[in-house]
Amino acid sequence: MNLTSLQLFSGDSNATRDILNSWTPTNTDTNIPRAAVRQKTISSRFVEDGSYIRLRNIALGYNLPADITEKLGMDNVRISISGQNLLTFTNYSGLDPEVNFLGSGGSGNQNTFNGFDFGNYPNIESFNFSVNLKF
Repeated sequence: MNLTSLQLFSGDSNATRDILNSWTPTNTDTNIPRAAVRQKTISSRFVEDGSYIRLRNIALGYNLPADITEKLGMDNVRISISGQNLLTFTNYSGLDPEVNFLGSGGSGNQNTFNGFDFGNYPNIESFNFSVNLKF
């Protein structure tokens, strides 16, 4: 349930550009409901398929050959790089298909909010690079 979309289409806060194409008596050929201030009607319109495939973690490392490390006056040189949350493939329109309610399960951390997307942040994409030198 994409409650963030419901909030953006309700007219009581910020909205997306899509609201400009909402239903009016002169604009009847649209799939966006009539704009109404503070009207939050939950419907199947905001239920989305949250299926996704994600590349969560990857790490690559390389030890330089002994003949190169000897020339550098070292016993070992290891170079590595890792990344987290690099790719997500989904048709979900929200920020992240791993939804939650207000970041921690909603008020009181109740499990009744599972599957509701509202007030969450997307997973952070990060990269780490390291060089390990052994003398």
